[in-house]
Amino acid sequence: FAAPIVRVLFLLVACLALAGGASAQIGDEERQRIREEMREHWRQLAPEDKQRIRQEHRERRESRQQMSPDERSRFREELRGRRDATGGQNFGHRGGGRH
Repeated sequence: FAAPIVRVLFLLVACLALAGGASAQIGDEERQRIREEMREHWRQLAPEDKQRIRQEHRERRESRQQMSPDERSRFREELRGRRDATGGQNFGHRGGGRH
C-alpha cells in the first residue's frame, strides 16, 4: 500500500527538480523517460490514494504560503542542506539536482 505512494512522491520530487533547472543537466530522452515513469506510477494508484496525495500537496502548499518570506527561506535552506548532506540520494531523482 505505502510503497507505490512513496515511489510516486519520490517521482514527483524528481519532476520538481527537473522543473527547477536540473532539466538542463540531463538529456531530453532521460526527461521523457522520467515523465513516463511518473505517469505510469500515477495511473497504477488507486483513486483514494491519488486523492490523498493531492490533499497532502494542497495542505503543504497552503502551509508554505502562510509562512513569512524569512521562514520560507529557512525552509528551503534546510531542504537544500538535507539534499546536500545525502548527496541527493533521498530525493528519488536520477541525475541532476539543483546546485
